[in-house]
Parts: sequence; C-alpha cells; structure tokens
Amino acid sequence: MRNYFQLGLFLLLTVTLFNSCKTKQYTFDNYEGKRLAIGSSGGFTGTTIKYYIFENGQLFKNGTSGHEELQRLDKKTVQQQFDNYYTLGFDKLEINDSGNMSYFIIMNPDTDQVKMLKWGGGSVEPSKELEQYYNLLSAIIKKNNKPKYSHPTK
Repeated sequence: MRNYFQLGLFLLLTVTLFNSCKTKQYTFDNYEGKRLAIGSSGGFTGTTIKYYIFENGQLFKNGTSGHEELQRLDKKTVQQQFDNYYTLGFDKLEINDSGNMSYFIIMNPDTDQVKMLKWGGGSVEPSKELEQYYNLLSAIIKKNNKPKYSHPTK
C-alpha cells in the first residue's frame, strides 16, 4: 500500500512539474508583453501583409479573417531579435517614408508606446542594418510560416 502511495505522489509531482514548465499560451487579444510587427504594404494589389512576433515566441499572421496563429518561434531566437532591436538603436530611429511599396517594423503595435519604422518611398534611404534586420526577421518568419494546427490532407 505504501508503494502505491509513493508512486501516486511521484506521478503527481512529475505532472505538476511538467505543467509549471510549460510556456503559457495567449490569444492575440490577451497578450500583454512586448510585440514586434513586421510586414509590407502597397504594390500592385495594395495589400498589407503583417506578422506579429510576441516576446514569448508566439507568431501570428494578420489575415482577412483575423489573426492566425502560426508555429511557435524559438524563444532564444526571439529574445535575441528583441535585444537586437534596442542594441541597433531602432528605438531611437525616426523614419516614416511611405511609398508605392512600403516596408515596416513596429515595436509594440496597438499600444500607446508604439514605435513604427516605415520606408520605401524613395526620399529616405534605410540603413543597411535596418534592411538586414528586416530580412533576418522575414527569414525567421518564412521558416515558421505554417499554421499552428494543420489538418492532414487525404
């Protein structure tokens, strides 16, 4: 009887430990941490493509039917990119140059502390660091641009 109690206690502690280590999942609307949005707008169709990277690694795509959650990003990679944003001084950069085809990076979109960097109009040349940062974020997103819940095809 004592062995069953010890086994039950061990299983309970193990399950509790695994559940406490799991990163909390948020919906697009209830997340309160830092967010980074990246995308483009304009062109022939005039559409806007926007991805949201949450500091906890969640990735969302803004689509016609709302925000679709994509596969989670590696948390260390995400943290490095948030750190790079500040290390490269993008929080102090002022650039707002819309054009036919514009590219943007937005720190904390949809908040009162929003910081938008937008280029493509031709009157302001973005720095190489900004273009490289944008391209790196785009590559990270492209690698993970798959729905979180995929349905098997028959």
